[in-house]
Amino acid sequence: MEPVPLIPVEPPAPIKLDAFLRNREQRFLSLPVEIRFMIYRHAVMELLPICPVQVADGSNKFLWGRYRKVREDGREGGPALEPAEKTLTVTQLTRTSRRIYLDLAADPSFYRSNVFSFRDPHQLHVFLAALTPGRRRAIRNIRVHEVRHSPSGREWAATRFGAVLPGDRCRHLFTLLRDCRDLRRVVYLVSGLPSTHPRSTATATRTNVSPTSAAWRPVASRARAANTVAETSAILRAVVPGARSAIRLGSPSLWDLPGFAIALNMGDFDEVVIELGEDASGEALPRRFRERGDFVAALREAKTAFRDYQLRLQERRKRNPRTRPTNWEIYNATRGAGLDFPGDIRINQKGTPRGFETTPKYGAEGVLAWQVYRVRDIRRKGPALKGRVLECLVEFADRGLSWEGVRRLASRRRLCFIRSFYEELFRGEDDPRERLEAIERTPKPEEVKDALGDLVDSAPPYDGWGYWKEVTRQRESAIPRLMRRIEHMKLIAAAEARGAGKQGTSGNASIEWTFRVSVMVLEHQA
Repeated sequence: MEPVPLIPVEPPAPIKLDAFLRNREQRFLSLPVEIRFMIYRHAVMELLPICPVQVADGSNKFLWGRYRKVREDGREGGPALEPAEKTLTVTQLTRTSRRIYLDLAADPSFYRSNVFSFRDPHQLHVFLAALTPGRRRAIRNIRVHEVRHSPSGREWAATRFGAVLPGDRCRHLFTLLRDCRDLRRVVYLVSGLPSTHPRSTATATRTNVSPTSAAWRPVASRARAANTVAETSAILRAVVPGARSAIRLGSPSLWDLPGFAIALNMGDFDEVVIELGEDASGEALPRRFRERGDFVAALREAKTAFRDYQLRLQERRKRNPRTRPTNWEIYNATRGAGLDFPGDIRINQKGTPRGFETTPKYGAEGVLAWQVYRVRDIRRKGPALKGRVLECLVEFADRGLSWEGVRRLASRRRLCFIRSFYEELFRGEDDPRERLEAIERTPKPEEVKDALGDLVDSAPPYDGWGYWKEVTRQRESAIPRLMRRIEHMKLIAAAEARGAGKQGTSGNASIEWTFRVSVMVLEHQA
């Protein structure tokens, strides 16, 4: 019996090559580049605000979502994200072909033409730190919500984020906002709903056990409407005086951002929003708002006060214009977000840039074998209970940046990079607040010495234990010097504020006298 001949197997078609050939034949990709980018600008624009959601703590990756309101048991519920399958148009376009992906990556139209909404200022800080500089500078419209049940309640000090974020985070956030060079509008959204729990209102008005009872729903809605109108009127009367009292000279403020506006959400399912700002559109208020004379008067007064105070701030900004943040300030701001690889520091998790996998990164003893250009930062890594490991942000000569354990630099020729980092850190003469914060956040030289172990004891004199003692003395002298400079700046700001309220020679004499006294005090402390 003759064997049955085998069926010839055709070689599988290369999937990537086949997709490339099919995409190349598409007429869309044959269009001129200018026309393709015009189509992209219209395609990536979304009607609703985009809500970036961080994938995990410390990650620089985000999901694009859109918040909407939902109904629960026939009543209004809270905000919820749309289903995950409703992806944005820009996400769908990037999955079609590599050519379109590269086009969209090079064009910042997605960030320039959409409104980005954030549930709290912390999410805004993390998002701006995760973006590359080019994309961050293309953002034009930002909406940020207040944080309910904050430690200070709904006080208008929150317009500086002071009641929401600690002082360092507040300064870092405004540093990144100042770096948004194309920023046109910032809206601070405040909810006008009563702060009481919904159950308390329902208990007082419920006449039937059923949650969908017709006898209960109209009474509850009328009570909620009356409370909403009354509380909104109270907020409108306090908005400008409260925000004005929260501003301090020399401190970052939302009022200094371009196109700043305050929006009050009345909490209805239709999202009735009242905006106070330069470009605020006319509101189509419901009937219950229009019929309240006290509300209409409060709204008119709030708009007038908001406009007048904005004009005064514009005059002050003309005399003292804000400059763009320095690279050092931006670096500290992105680092303060707590991301593993913020901004443009994006390499794979192994710390090896693409194209250099064939070159060994570490030697036989585990020490870095690549050419090191400098050390840009030192940080603590890991939980405090288990013992933190020290890491250095190493900049290689031609291979990017990478966080490496301090033991990876445990060679005599590498110690000079750590020494140079501390010398630059302690001798800097830029913003004293930023410099002092960086010194206090950076591990002390003694910690680095302990992490290096016996290597310091056997090192040459210029890198040995005697040098580390000198670095410690430099740190001890740098901290009080920076604190004196900060105190000096506060005294000058106070003198200017005092002199601004007085006209003529008396105000100038007051400024000169305060400045002279502050200098004498600082010289005595030195």
